[in-house]
Amino acid sequence: SYGKYFHTHLGGDSFRAGGASYHVDSVDSDLLRLGLRINNRFGQDDFYYGLALDHEFNGESRGDVSALSMPLLSADIRKADIGGNSIMAEAGWKREATKNNPWDINVSLRTWAGRHRGVDANVLVGYHF
Repeated sequence: SYGKYFHTHLGGDSFRAGGASYHVDSVDSDLLRLGLRINNRFGQDDFYYGLALDHEFNGESRGDVSALSMPLLSADIRKADIGGNSIMAEAGWKREATKNNPWDINVSLRTWAGRHRGVDANVLVGYHF
């Protein structure tokens, strides 16, 4: 079992597009993850699978837009909020390099449901010389 804490800061920005001036405030996000990962080793092969619960605090972004032709006319951009609860499931396979085999291989798949939704997959290959 494990616990992880992530803090992310994205700076604000201002830009012009489509005859308007946009300003987006900075965003701070804090995420707490509690999970369980099980590893099964068979020779060089390491198989793993796990389940985790995420809770994201904060994560709200705000901004405003104003017309370049009428700078006093401005409106707030609808607030975006990525805070909330999610569940993550993961599975993977690793094979580490040995004296007889110089290749490392790591294949993983993760999926989220809840506030965060999606799937990601990774294949990493390394050669030791």
